[in-house]
Amino acid sequence: WVPCRTHVSTVVKRRHEAGLAEVVAELGKAAAVAVTTDCWTSKGVRSYSTYTVHFLDSEWTLKSFVLATRTMDERHTAANLSDHALAIAAEFSITTKVVAIVHD
Repeated sequence: WVPCRTHVSTVVKRRHEAGLAEVVAELGKAAAVAVTTDCWTSKGVRSYSTYTVHFLDSEWTLKSFVLATRTMDERHTAANLSDHALAIAAEFSITTKVVAIVHD
C-alpha cells in the first residue's frame, strides 16, 4: 500500500502540530533560555537562518529544540539577525526568557 499525497500531508501536519504543542509546553516551564543561530546559503543560492533554543529543565536535563528555519533575503547584519531572532522569540513567547543569543 502506497499512501496518497493528501494522506501523507495530513499525517505530517498532525505530527508537526503535536510536536509543536510539546515544544511550547516545555518552553512555558523554562525559567531562562539561550538561543543559537546559524545562517547558510543553499546550492540554489537561497539564504536561510535556523534558530535553536537550549535550556535546562527542572531535572537539570539539557533540552534543545529547533524553533525555526526561515529564508533570509536581507543581508546578514547584526540588526537583521536580531530582528529575526526577536520575531521568533515573540512567536514562541520566550522574549523575556532569552538570556543569550549566539551566532557563528
